[in-house]
Amino acid sequence: MPLLARPIKYQPQNQYSFLPNENEVKSFVYSWFSWIDYLSDEKIFTMHLCEVNLSIKYNNNGTITNNNEFMQWYKNFKDETQSSNTLVSNIKVTKIKDCTAYNVTMDVLYKIKPKNGKFTESSVFQKWILVVDKGGGLFIEKCIETQKDKPTSN
Repeated sequence: MPLLARPIKYQPQNQYSFLPNENEVKSFVYSWFSWIDYLSDEKIFTMHLCEVNLSIKYNNNGTITNNNEFMQWYKNFKDETQSSNTLVSNIKVTKIKDCTAYNVTMDVLYKIKPKNGKFTESSVFQKWILVVDKGGGLFIEKCIETQKDKPTSN
């Protein structure tokens, strides 16, 4: 699985060595959900979460505001999930904050087989704010998820 890491070069303060383009932002989004589907180690996620101003709001859950809370949520997800297949579509990317951040919106279809339960599908809409560090790395600052339709079980 690609890590999407770039070597960080010395740059004078307030200058960016690289600003990702729209396709690289979309690639990051697809990678994020791929890591979830592979039930990857939590470190790959936490290295892409903002250390300040983090706010992740998934349906029916409280707000995640730091790496420890994310790791606990993800541990619970992994403990309960046998397999996951996530389909992402309609990704829209808009530059903000002098091109050092992006608004990203998308439709997400979760297909999850829990360890103890029936296969479920859930369609949601997600809105992210991704910020760019001086080395061009992408970090999730905000994620808000809203349910599009009632989840189904088979």
